[in-house]
Amino acid sequence: MVPFDKLDQITRRFEFLEARLSAGAPPAEIAALSREYSDLKPVVTQIAAYRQSLDDLAEAELMLTDPEMKALAEEELPRLKAAIPEQEQALRLALLPK
Repeated sequence: MVPFDKLDQITRRFEFLEARLSAGAPPAEIAALSREYSDLKPVVTQIAAYRQSLDDLAEAELMLTDPEMKALAEEELPRLKAAIPEQEQALRLALLPK
């Protein structure tokens, strides 16, 4: 499992870069900020997908307690549980330095 504090740190840095570029960074900084932003964008996209998978899994497990939703949750759980390791592996690859 990837440490969530590291994922949060990457996401915060990406959001900072996005805000800095939107606010009109000085021309001398734009190239460096843009390069870092473009390097982090696929990583942040992968982080969002991973977190969404974890949220979906938690929601499906919660649906098991609801008699009306139990059948749907039982259908979804195997797919979601299989997707999590794939998402983790993709995230680890995205985190590797270039």
